[in-house]
Amino acid sequence: MAKIRVVNGDDPRLLVSGLFRVPLPAPACARGPGAVPGQAPRGRGGEDGSVIVTRGAAKGTAMSTTEAGHGDGTASGHTGGSVTKVSPRTVAETVARFAGLAQAKGLRVFAVIDQAAEARQAGQALRETVLVVFGNPAAGTPVMAAAPLAALDLPLKFVVWDDAGVTKVSYVSPEAIAARWGLTPELAANLAAIGPLTDGLVAP
Repeated sequence: MAKIRVVNGDDPRLLVSGLFRVPLPAPACARGPGAVPGQAPRGRGGEDGSVIVTRGAAKGTAMSTTEAGHGDGTASGHTGGSVTKVSPRTVAETVARFAGLAQAKGLRVFAVIDQAAEARQAGQALRETVLVVFGNPAAGTPVMAAAPLAALDLPLKFVVWDDAGVTKVSYVSPEAIAARWGLTPELAANLAAIGPLTDGLVAP
């Protein structure tokens, strides 16, 4: 993919991505826990540690990654521990809504990367795809202190993307991250907020 230009959110809190600038509020940071590699319980769901959420496929409700189906890379059942939820809004509206939710929760948005815009600059086509990186350093730091390679998954992130006219929000489940890095239950709890946060994001 083409290079991605991101201006640190500390600046005028503007994140530059491809053709446009997305103004964001100024909240807080990365969440996540870490423990010295040792095996923590695997996530609920598939043997790969994936979490399957099944509350129907209507707009504003969650679906399992295998139910998500066409075009999301999960039709074969290889979810990689990801969770996908359906938003009742457009991709742009869903991303904009998150800025307000993050501010209310005291979270910091580190980057908003419009990957479709970057693809266009490279002369290629990509469905609407926006990566949002956010978190709370107070929660994420202990995780990385205990498991340095957990920094590969932190700050937390999710992608908002268009699947044939349906907006979806996908992220790697906290259980999968905790299992990958052998996090203790106490540290794993630092990652849990992404679940209810994205539930609020896709709520009607």
